[in-house]
Amino acid sequence: MNNTAPAGTALAGQTLGQYIASLQGVQKLIFTGHSLGGALAPTLALCMAKATTPNLLRHFDIANVLVYPLAGASPGDQNLANLFNQTFPAIPSNPNTGDYQVWNCDLFNVRDIVPQAWCQATGQPRDLSNIPGIYGNHAESWSLQGRVYESVMGRVEKEISNATSSGVTYQPIQGQSFEGNAPGVPVTFIGFLLDALQQHVAAYVEHLKLQPLPPVDLSEDLGVGLKTMKQRAMDFPVLRYLLNEIAGEGGDQTKTPL
Repeated sequence: MNNTAPAGTALAGQTLGQYIASLQGVQKLIFTGHSLGGALAPTLALCMAKATTPNLLRHFDIANVLVYPLAGASPGDQNLANLFNQTFPAIPSNPNTGDYQVWNCDLFNVRDIVPQAWCQATGQPRDLSNIPGIYGNHAESWSLQGRVYESVMGRVEKEISNATSSGVTYQPIQGQSFEGNAPGVPVTFIGFLLDALQQHVAAYVEHLKLQPLPPVDLSEDLGVGLKTMKQRAMDFPVLRYLLNEIAGEGGDQTKTPL
């Protein structure tokens, strides 16, 4: 909120709050983001909606301030979730034309591990304890090579402990779910990782019926190497937390364009 636009840009020296407070003649203001952005978008919208000194949204009717987060982790506790839900009630623009056509709800894939963070309340659709068996149940995973369930469960237990020790009892904001195509039960941790990336990125592109951008390979033009699948996963905070303490399985040779 206090960062300013860099020198040489049209808004040099302005903060985001100052820019939004200066907007006039704009009918709607939409906060949106995916993954980390899916947690930051509702947090930023709520922060600005409740700011009074200065009133950052003074030029907007609150009914015209909308939030469209996707695949977001829980940004705070029950009090924050309640305040967000009250400030930005769910608005189904037309419930009969598609479940993704809802404002002010976190749109999440039930097979995506990222929205499962950081809630610790077992039994909810978005909860850390759902992650280990999200692509196959406990019994199935134990029967497979690679100790997938054991590897993932060990890391998740640490993250549940970290979330608990933070003193914050995380609860998700209101959400709208969909189901990505079910993958097979992974037989290696790399398989789990591939499924997680598919469900966190491509599944949303498919569900929203978007035209995916073609991959761009810059390795020859710029002299840079292709990212491994593990490196791609490290771009996403929740996946990065999951991976940090898990030993590799002989290296990751799966290369993908940047």
